[in-house]
Amino acid sequence: MFERYLSALQYPRVGQLNIDGKQSVIDPKDFRGFIMWLEDQKIRFLPIDEREPLRRINAPDEWNPAYEKYKQDIGLPLNLKTKHEQISWLLLYAIRLEYIDNADHYRPVTSAKKLDEEAKKTSVPEVQSTNPFDSFDFTSADFEEGSWKLAERLGIAYHPDHLIALQAAAKVISSAYNKEALKEVVITGQPFPIEQGSGMGLEKDADLEQCARILRLLQIQNIRKLQTTINETIVAVQNVTADPRTDTSLGKVGMKYFCLAKMFERYLTALQYTGNQPVNIDDPKEFRSLISWLEDQKIRHYTIENRENLKQIGTVDVWDAAYDQYKTDVGLPYELETRQEQLTWLLLHAVRLEYSDNVDTYRPLSGARKVEEQKKSTAPEVKSANPFDSLDFTNAQFEEGARKLADRLGIAYHPDHLVSLRAAGRVIHDCLNKETLKEPPVAGQPYVVGAGKTGTTDKQQQNGTEPELERAAQILRLLQIQNMRSMQTTINETIVAVQNVTADPKTDTALGKDAREHAKKEIRKHDQTEDDLYISRPYTPIASDLEAGTFDVLIKLEPGGAMTNYLVTLSIGAHTEWKGLYGDFLWKRNQHRNVVAFVQGVAIAPVYSTLSTILDDSEDDTRLTLCACFRDLQSVLLREELRSMGSYWNFRYEVYLSRRTDHCPPLAVRYAEPIHDRRLEAEDTERLLERSISDGKQTLLVLLCGTEPFTAFIKSSLVKLGIENCYTF
Repeated sequence: MFERYLSALQYPRVGQLNIDGKQSVIDPKDFRGFIMWLEDQKIRFLPIDEREPLRRINAPDEWNPAYEKYKQDIGLPLNLKTKHEQISWLLLYAIRLEYIDNADHYRPVTSAKKLDEEAKKTSVPEVQSTNPFDSFDFTSADFEEGSWKLAERLGIAYHPDHLIALQAAAKVISSAYNKEALKEVVITGQPFPIEQGSGMGLEKDADLEQCARILRLLQIQNIRKLQTTINETIVAVQNVTADPRTDTSLGKVGMKYFCLAKMFERYLTALQYTGNQPVNIDDPKEFRSLISWLEDQKIRHYTIENRENLKQIGTVDVWDAAYDQYKTDVGLPYELETRQEQLTWLLLHAVRLEYSDNVDTYRPLSGARKVEEQKKSTAPEVKSANPFDSLDFTNAQFEEGARKLADRLGIAYHPDHLVSLRAAGRVIHDCLNKETLKEPPVAGQPYVVGAGKTGTTDKQQQNGTEPELERAAQILRLLQIQNMRSMQTTINETIVAVQNVTADPKTDTALGKDAREHAKKEIRKHDQTEDDLYISRPYTPIASDLEAGTFDVLIKLEPGGAMTNYLVTLSIGAHTEWKGLYGDFLWKRNQHRNVVAFVQGVAIAPVYSTLSTILDDSEDDTRLTLCACFRDLQSVLLREELRSMGSYWNFRYEVYLSRRTDHCPPLAVRYAEPIHDRRLEAEDTERLLERSISDGKQTLLVLLCGTEPFTAFIKSSLVKLGIENCYTF
């Protein structure tokens, strides 16, 4: 059982850790090392600097008290006494956190994904790693003994840490036993007499004096290597600065500014900067624009409303005063005076925050993940099995084939072969599909086109109307009749569908039976053809003004998102298309005595809209409780609005942060603001629910809005408390 848990968590020593209960005693050192790995790599409950006592696995006297405190902090049940029970609880806790953080990755795959995975398994050859070191256990006793023997064979002094001895052996082999070194002539002669030369002032201790002399020789060797490297660097820089392609106005040291520009360019590329590069920081306007972008998109130290002065890059006095205050608030060191120094610090600060928010993305690949990447790179290229992907629809042979097909199907000639091809496709789809071919052929004579009457008058016929024009008019009349019959059928089906909706009690009864009448107004669609790009996303109005005909929505901008890229290009007065409303949640005044809502991230929008509507009704006495979960303090949405709603007698809320925000100043959380710098636990959920159960479970309604793992986590507490009234947005 433990091996399955460890494999799911990608533990590097699966099968080698003695915690599976097969032996009567668990190795204490293995136990301490495993607990440290769980906290350091998976649970991450403590900040990095507070994990130091748990890392001292070789000092049991210091580690054991730290572990006891850790169990209390993380909430490990007191009834779990044995190490097996404690490890089982911690493993399941780590797996739950891993699942919550990667819900999309671990969510059950669909049938299409299963077929795709099976196809990959059967058709793509598995790549086995040829690196023998990938399967080594660097902590085993055999490996330690082998490392020391190798160091002894190479004449390296003993060191208690076998890995350091192995590093020394690798350095000796790479420097003295490489191909170039072996080609050199062996130097013969007497070794350098260390005893000669000036002393180090430690003659009283002969061994210490000899060590000092050896260190002096090594230092001289390092200085010589450094001088050689400096000389080579000077030559390389001179070659670049002497190039006429460089900026001659900067003089012979123009490379300094070039290197700064390249360094800034690398930082900005890592941060996905979308502005012009390279950035000229000597230009005050470009410098102000870059600082505003860093705070607005990456650092986000201020709330959105507090960034307003930094965005006024056209007003120098206002921006300079805001920037001076910003440097103090963000903690920029006072000794950094030039723009280059300040910008370098801010860029590195932004990169560090970006890394801490996306550790799993930027963490270096392990040996197992490298092998997986190599499998992807060496997998054979998949060729499309669709023959149409390789066709050229514009060459002469294709045009001729399209017209021949249309002629074979009895379709009139058209100068555009693609139009003829679409007509042929429609004939094949309507008349030559499997269902049509199964029907018996219709027997009888075809309809005589000239048998009926056209819309022409007798006077026109007497004047000699052309027979071809008369025949064409009759054909168009038949086609028009067919279209009108199809339209009538569609109208009848639409009427039935509308009646089904308007007869549904879930619709808005305030609008009567014609509730959908206002939705019949035609909205012109800007994307007129199928080739036009059309994207749609659901958003929830959080405020509206019926008199002005306006509404506000909460939109989370995702870098690289299709809708985000569209929205950021809009200007004031631009037209967008909205349709709706959707959903079947209806609220009646005082329908429930208590409402408790649990939301996650941007999913706060529909619940906020519902709760604010209830609070705006002065005759509704429902007691409302909101529990909102966000990633960190900067990610809290509608923070000011929630604080304002907290002034109502029948509303209270709590905010939980899944990641610690130690880098934020203490005053970031205001007085009496109910923000908890930790994850939402099951005990917190049950505590919030138990407050409202006292009035009766039937009078309580629970609202949920978030990811599937989040709602499943909350529903487990509902089942435990026997609460049935629950609605999930």
